[in-house]
Amino acid sequence: MKNIKLKGSKNIRDLGGMKTKYGTLKRGFILRASNLNSISKADERILKNDYNLKLVIDLRNDAEKAEKPDKEIAGVENIKMPVFDENVPGISRESKQNLDAVPDMTELYRYVVNSDCFFNIAKVVKKIVLYDGGGSVLYHCTSGKDRTGMVTAMLLTILGVQRKDIIEDYLFTNTVSVKKAKTLSFLVRYVKRKKEASVKVYNVFIAKKEYLNELFRVMDKYTESELLSDVIGITEKELETFVSRVTVPV
Repeated sequence: MKNIKLKGSKNIRDLGGMKTKYGTLKRGFILRASNLNSISKADERILKNDYNLKLVIDLRNDAEKAEKPDKEIAGVENIKMPVFDENVPGISRESKQNLDAVPDMTELYRYVVNSDCFFNIAKVVKKIVLYDGGGSVLYHCTSGKDRTGMVTAMLLTILGVQRKDIIEDYLFTNTVSVKKAKTLSFLVRYVKRKKEASVKVYNVFIAKKEYLNELFRVMDKYTESELLSDVIGITEKELETFVSRVTVPV
């Protein structure tokens, strides 16, 4: 597991190589990422030539997209599928947000997965499963941790990836986020003199297992078939077609 080396997006990786109950995910089909606002022309060439990128799914709301719009990549479709419409402190991180006032992240995840946002996540998974544009799909939010992490967790769950591996992928974001988390937490604690708030700020930028467990608790209320049909809205046959396209049998 490693990030794709791009100059303008540090938290971006190919899910290829992960083990599912059907086989191994192929490389160059499913990419998860942070925002694409700062990617360079060289980055664009890597995404198009090395990963055959055809579709970008932007999970951010309008305010986030207006602040840091994705760079347009020639020949690549970019669609908007926001998980939530309004800014949610701690998950959307626009520059004007008051980071030292964010709520507890576990409670925030609990709010997201017990609202319509849960079904918005499912709609993105459905889009990925049904898409067959002859190349890879990349989906992203702002930092590539929360909304992107939840979409990934639901997608990997229906592919039969072991939960420990799903969590490992989710926590991998910390390899690029710890430095920023420590810096901002330090500023809040020693510049703003808000000790308790500094802990919350640190937690905003860090992936923790207990956050993702809130999503699992909701998904576990459904059987496998219910998750496919009632939540995501796909058939067993559509999943089989997706599996045959993106996996190599054992």
